[in-house]
Amino acid sequence: MRSKGARNTYLASLDAMLMKTKAIILIFVMVLSAFAGCAGDGERDTPDDDRNSISARVMMVEVTVENTSADDNVTSALVYAKLDSGSENTTMDKISYSSECNRYGEQVHTEAVYLTGETELTAGEYFEFIAEFSECTAALNETLVLRCAIDGVDGYKSRADLEVSSTEKGRKL
Repeated sequence: MRSKGARNTYLASLDAMLMKTKAIILIFVMVLSAFAGCAGDGERDTPDDDRNSISARVMMVEVTVENTSADDNVTSALVYAKLDSGSENTTMDKISYSSECNRYGEQVHTEAVYLTGETELTAGEYFEFIAEFSECTAALNETLVLRCAIDGVDGYKSRADLEVSSTEKGRKL
């Protein structure tokens, strides 16, 4: 039978060996994580793919009621927006909006609608447009979602949750 001292020495050396192993594994993971994604995924490496060359974002500053229907539903809104600071210049026709709402228990997503015009916007520049809600009209105390995107910017969409507290023209949503 081993003495308590020998057993403690054995456990101490085992503990030290485990700590060294953990340190080596940690270093290995840290070194390899620096190379993560370097191989590319093939899809974005095509010469005609310019998603990474555009870096722009629309920020919705204020959204107000523009029109209402005969049954007092908000059918469109005036959107005051700006091209976020740090964004690359982009033309109005590259910007789109869409809306989503809940109708009769079903989630409705509208197709993207592109703005018109060749006006070039610069970073920090304000602009406005009217968003037509078509399938997503909203009554008093209802909420709908408005999203803005820029063509070529991979996956980023500005989002505004719009709650109708008044259907009077000019009132903030």
